[in-house]
Amino acid sequence: MADDSPTTSPGARPASPLAARRHIVGYVIFVAAMVAAILAGMAVYRGWIDRHQRGLERYAAERAIEALDRGDLAAARAEVAVVARDRPIRSGGLFGRKTNELWEGPVLRNRVGVYEQLCARLLKAGLAPEARAVAWKALLEYHVSSRPLEMFVPWEMAALSAAACGDWFTAFQSARILAAHGADTLRTPADMNPIPFPENPAMFKDLRRNLPPTAIAVMKLMLDQPAANQWDQLILQLRKARGEAANPAVAGQIDWLLHQACLATGKTDQARQLLVQKWGGDPALIDREPSLMDYVWAEKPAEARVGVAAFMDAYGRGGAAQVSDFSGLTPHDLGYFSENNKFTIEAGVATMPDNVAGAVEIETKAPAGKLAIGYRGTPVLDVAPILLIQVDEGPFTPIYCEAAGEAIAMADVSIAAGRHSIRFVFLNDGRFSWPARQIEENRGLTLYRFALIHTKR
Repeated sequence: MADDSPTTSPGARPASPLAARRHIVGYVIFVAAMVAAILAGMAVYRGWIDRHQRGLERYAAERAIEALDRGDLAAARAEVAVVARDRPIRSGGLFGRKTNELWEGPVLRNRVGVYEQLCARLLKAGLAPEARAVAWKALLEYHVSSRPLEMFVPWEMAALSAAACGDWFTAFQSARILAAHGADTLRTPADMNPIPFPENPAMFKDLRRNLPPTAIAVMKLMLDQPAANQWDQLILQLRKARGEAANPAVAGQIDWLLHQACLATGKTDQARQLLVQKWGGDPALIDREPSLMDYVWAEKPAEARVGVAAFMDAYGRGGAAQVSDFSGLTPHDLGYFSENNKFTIEAGVATMPDNVAGAVEIETKAPAGKLAIGYRGTPVLDVAPILLIQVDEGPFTPIYCEAAGEAIAMADVSIAAGRHSIRFVFLNDGRFSWPARQIEENRGLTLYRFALIHTKR
């Protein structure tokens, strides 16, 4: 006989369909409210983190571009000042370790590319000093890592911004570095590819007159190791460029190239004649004039055994030049290069195998308009070391150290009497290895002496 007694316990009420539905609706509402709260929280956090990131120093370049878009030049200048003091390598990581923010994203896209845009926009706005600071920022960050070759655009921006500031020596040296990498012209922002930059043509109206395109094309050919039958044509082109150069600093550097070309072709008489014309005084006194020591050294007979250090020391015995070795060179942390990069000093000679910076404190009793550097460079892929010189907190002056043997390079400076800090920065350390061809190259720089020259050439 079947048991028809109820299955619920005594006193329990059976669940009604309406109550069950209420429980389900409440659960759905709760879940929906939680999902909405999470999504709202994510949106708020995303907005907050975007604003937080945008306010960091590393995004000052983007903020400067936005300020230029608004026509707010004062705000753009303020943001460029933030860009200038920002450093990709800084202390503040775990337990005070240094962190490198460059590797949070692709360096060329996220930082250097933005600096190129900002530099072009600053030039268009007529803010040449700010553009110059950003151009060097781009180059220093590009060279945080050792790279065998350069990028063109940052060096073009360095040349253009220096020219806009009236520093034609730096503009020419930057163009020389471009020529060493295969460029035969200096493009203005509107001609740069693949994405042209905005340009104010008025900023470059004197560019070709002061920095003749012929000179850049000839420099490229000279650095490509021309054949013997090409040198005569190059000398003619250099003379043409010399006649076109309106700026004395550029004309002086073309004179140096012309002197080198005459020596390379064995035309020593023409080289000496050029030097006598440049000196404009008693030819017997040329060897004593420190502002001409780079010419005199280049004319040194091949059998002469004097080293560049002893040669430069001889000029320091008079009062026309102040010659120093590098025994006082101390490490200087730019905030761009690895702290593991070091230079060595032996007998007053500094050897720089990596990207590194050093500073020398020096006191001079007379103003100096030239700085001579005795060096030896080791190239990689036919590209020589680049040395940056900075006096106190002034702009960088690049020197292309192309000679594989001991040589003397000259830089235009403006150093008043008194105590100064001179910084020497080896910028473009690089390596190249091809085991199958037994090729192993390591770019390096050796510095023997530097001299402050108190006389005018």
